[in-house]
Amino acid sequence: MTDTPHGPPSTSRERAAVLWVYASGIAAGISVGRFIAVEAQVGASFHMSSTQTALLLSAVTAVAAALALPVAVRVKGADLGRTLRRGLLILLVAGLVQALAPTSAVIFPARVVEGTGYLLVTVTGPMLLSAACTPAVERWGLALWSTFIPVGIAAAAALGSIADVTGWRLTAGLTVLPSAVAFIGVRTRLTGIDAPGERPRSVSWSAGAFRLSLAFCLVALLGVSVLSLLPRLAADRGISPGTSGLTATVVSLASVPGGLLAGRLMSIGWRPQRLVLAALAIPCAAACAFIATWWWSVSAGAALLLVDNGLILAVMYASVPLVVRSPRALAFGYGLLIQTGSLGTLLGPPSFTLLISHLGWGAAILLTTVLTLLSLASFNSAFTKRLGTA
Repeated sequence: MTDTPHGPPSTSRERAAVLWVYASGIAAGISVGRFIAVEAQVGASFHMSSTQTALLLSAVTAVAAALALPVAVRVKGADLGRTLRRGLLILLVAGLVQALAPTSAVIFPARVVEGTGYLLVTVTGPMLLSAACTPAVERWGLALWSTFIPVGIAAAAALGSIADVTGWRLTAGLTVLPSAVAFIGVRTRLTGIDAPGERPRSVSWSAGAFRLSLAFCLVALLGVSVLSLLPRLAADRGISPGTSGLTATVVSLASVPGGLLAGRLMSIGWRPQRLVLAALAIPCAAACAFIATWWWSVSAGAALLLVDNGLILAVMYASVPLVVRSPRALAFGYGLLIQTGSLGTLLGPPSFTLLISHLGWGAAILLTTVLTLLSLASFNSAFTKRLGTA
């Protein structure tokens, strides 16, 4: 594999690339969801308010929210496997520090440091798929890649469901194991892979990428926010933490079939502008999740929202090559997408928590509707402007 990094990829090489890149993404997704199911225990341990714990949930994305674009442009052309390994190692070490943190003065900085690893993994993953796979496999791999955050959150929630027995610290410690496994796999199978072509000396800007990234940010914000609110919804309806954790696991996984469905539909000719209209179901699903009395109704609404969320995120990931003006702009497009998506996952949970605390669940439904419509408008604008300049 290292002898011909830019030649036509073999089937085994493509499989290895998709497998270990996706495993790395799941490890990054687990870092985002590490404290969702154990939010109450962590807040009690460190005497944090609900807003502070909500910020802790998404703080891992702070670095990516600030630096994804410049880092994406810089790593293009480097040994992508080595960069991915560095990111996984940071996730591993910072995760262990959080599990052992004696005070909030340690856990918050460790969470931000972990964000550096998250940034390296999420920036490098799509680039490595492009470098190691044929276009057809790349499209499928990107659709799968778009599900790494909800799958990672589901895995973290599954571990969090046993926190009442093991304690949150042991649960948090177990969440670093996928990072270790992915690190070994990447070190063994993904070495010497460079992004094709030389790194451009200047950034190739794309106005369409800005519009696409804004749309992606708003959709990513909604999905993570709903997942982060499930424990609060469960508490409001008298549901046990164990049941809440199990629900979060199932609901998180609901985005996977949505992402895979998007990949399949696009492969048989469905246009992104048509598929993205499915986002109109998001406000209806949010209304069911936020105001329903019965827990099964809450769960069904949240699951439907995540299916829809997974489909839309996959469509937007796969739309980057369609929106940017040249291959040189791909690094810019993916970097900006990751940066704005990370900004959404950083700000979404604390914003929704603060809003609900003051105005109730009805305000959350209204905000979800507004953000969904803005996302649709921005996405369609990206394609309209691109076609107009072609």
